[in-house]
Amino acid sequence: MLFDGRALQVRALEDIPANAEILISYIDNTAPRERRQLELSEKYFFTCACSRCTNPASPTDGFLCICGGVGIPSREEVLCNKCARALPVTADMEVLEQAAWSVLGSDKSEAMISNLRRLHRSPVWPLPRQPLAALHLALVQSEYIPSGHWERALLHYLLVYLRLDPVFYPQRFHPVRVVHGFTLANLFLQVPGVDYGKAVWGLLCECAAQVGRSHGDGGGFASVVSRKREEVRRDLEKEEQTRGWVGMKLEDIGLEAEMGKVVRMVEGLVKELKGQ
Repeated sequence: MLFDGRALQVRALEDIPANAEILISYIDNTAPRERRQLELSEKYFFTCACSRCTNPASPTDGFLCICGGVGIPSREEVLCNKCARALPVTADMEVLEQAAWSVLGSDKSEAMISNLRRLHRSPVWPLPRQPLAALHLALVQSEYIPSGHWERALLHYLLVYLRLDPVFYPQRFHPVRVVHGFTLANLFLQVPGVDYGKAVWGLLCECAAQVGRSHGDGGGFASVVSRKREEVRRDLEKEEQTRGWVGMKLEDIGLEAEMGKVVRMVEGLVKELKGQ
């Protein structure tokens, strides 16, 4: 569901067969199963029996095993779904998880950073398991952007966009993914002294290509994307070194090489958080 001014839109992420029941999520469905179940029970007084809750098998719901499998928490223990090994998810891990959730929504940036490092350094904590992604975004929004730390904001947002959004929102036209792409393009533009022109152009072209399906053609956000893309186009056409490629197809401008540099930036942030 999306708001465009005072208008409310309901948009489907996949084709809906005739006479099919249409459902919505009451909560943030990127959260782990046990947290989703608890929130639904406390706020809406029912136990969810959807396929994700009854047959969880994703790293978003479990913990990592050294064999590459995923252990899903149960009432008794956490067993790997691949090798059946019991994973070392102890009471300390539960304390860590609760502490990480508790700092969300606060302005305690040092506590957020401390909890992020502890989650990244845990050998059993999967990258897509919340609240890791939520902490990265909270740091960007509550600390790095207000304080003008654009490079740190960019790094954390890049990690979410490149490594986590494709897991949470598989469709390229998912509204959250498109909005994140647009925000990321604007963060690139804020970093002084470095030319990320091709990355910015690639992100804005991707947003423009997907925004019709994500938010609707002619809507407010689509207009914002279009204006920003044209603004960047005009700026790129003013410079001799960028004028030559701005009208070319994305696959012909060397975007892959530039994105390789961006990926290495994300890998560097992950290593930093892991203490490597």
